[in-house]
Parts: sequence; C-alpha cells; structure tokens
Amino acid sequence: VRLNTIPHFDLDGGCDPIVRVLVRAEDDHQPIVVFGTDTIGVKHVSPSSKVFDLSLPAVRVAGDFALHLFDRDLLREEKMGTLWLHSLFLHAPLLDEVCGVYRSLSAEECERESLPQNTSSLTFSKAHIDGAAKDLRDAKFDPDFHLEIFFTSPPNLRGCGPNLSQERRSSAQDAAGAMLLERARDKYQRAVLQAPASAAVLSFEEWVVKHWTGSDFGEYGHGMRLNRQGSLVSGANNGTQ
Repeated sequence: VRLNTIPHFDLDGGCDPIVRVLVRAEDDHQPIVVFGTDTIGVKHVSPSSKVFDLSLPAVRVAGDFALHLFDRDLLREEKMGTLWLHSLFLHAPLLDEVCGVYRSLSAEECERESLPQNTSSLTFSKAHIDGAAKDLRDAKFDPDFHLEIFFTSPPNLRGCGPNLSQERRSSAQDAAGAMLLERARDKYQRAVLQAPASAAVLSFEEWVVKHWTGSDFGEYGHGMRLNRQGSLVSGANNGTQ
C-alpha cells in the first residue's frame, strides 16, 4: 500500500501510518481484521518523504474487504481513511476513479519494486477515500494525495484464506487486549509526567516489563499477560497473540 504525499496528523506535518486489512465473511456482516502493519512495526514519516510504502506480507483476501489507514501514536491512534473493495472488481473497476484506476505493472517495474510478476495496482484519489474526502481545506491531506494498492491474483485459489470463525471466537480476547493496552499507556503517560527530572526515561515496552503486574489485568484478561513488546498474549504455552 503506497501513500503518495504524506498525511499531516503530527505536529511536524507528518504521521505514523499503519494499515489494517479487514475481511467480511459470507455468513456474517461483521468484518474481521486479518492483518495490521502495526504488528511488524510503526515508523514516523515526515512530509518531506512525499512517498511511503506500507509493506504487507501476502495477505489473502476475497469478496468484500477493507483497508483502514490510521495514524498510530504512542498513546492513541486516529483513523485517517478507509477503503472498501471487492476482489471481483479489482481487475475491472465498475467506474473509473470512483472504484480505482487500474493498471498492470510491467515485468521491469515488478522487478524494480521487488514485487511478484503479474502484479497490478489500483489507485484512489483523495476524493474517493472515506475520511480524506472530507478534508475540503487540505488541512490533513494534500490535494493531490492518492493511495495505490498493489496486488496479484493467485491462480486456482478461492476464499479469503483465514479461518474467520476462529477469528470471531477470539474477537472478545482482542477487545480485552485493546482495553489492557489503553490502560497501560495511560499509566505509562502518568508515570512519565510524574517522574523526577533526573530519572531515566523508560520506553513503553521497558515500563510494561518492569511495572505491569498480574493484578492490573483485573476482569479483562484472566490467564493473559503482556509480552516484552507490550502486546497481549495468552498465558498458555502456545503464546497466541
């Protein structure tokens, strides 16, 4: 997923972009998150960068799916924009621009970009991205901002890949994890503000490992713990995140 010009959500005019991929199951209208780039790292991007690539592994989707773009800061995240798509229309958008501008990458471009051969892309302008389209004064997005999605169509494969039923069963645990991390970040912020000027400043991850205790989980995560990256994991040996 390529950002062309950088959204202005931080004080320096840049942002800390992440993208989450959601898939809607055929038997359930509730979308399920199947991947987020925040699981592999978050990077601050200054406005001088102009172009930034959010690299994803081979995330397999089919049917209705969405890309949610967030600005992820230490203590909060803010939604920047959303795109809902359908895999049936990736290669043949119903309406040009509204459903994305399609192009097929040449073999040379695929090699230069380190992308698989037969990669294609869809480009969406600011006016066709939910959230960005509301920025009529260009305060958060440059007028020429656009989002380009690169994808391939694997032969002889159907379905979205992930076990959505299993994902739904773990949704309550995911919600508990989000609440735990919110609570941890609030406590960390207060600890930093109240610390003496001479005290060494711990990173959020270091603070979690040193100060977060089992009693802090309360009713939100029996048998759960925070790992050294500050993510919620099961207390069982499988370490499912």
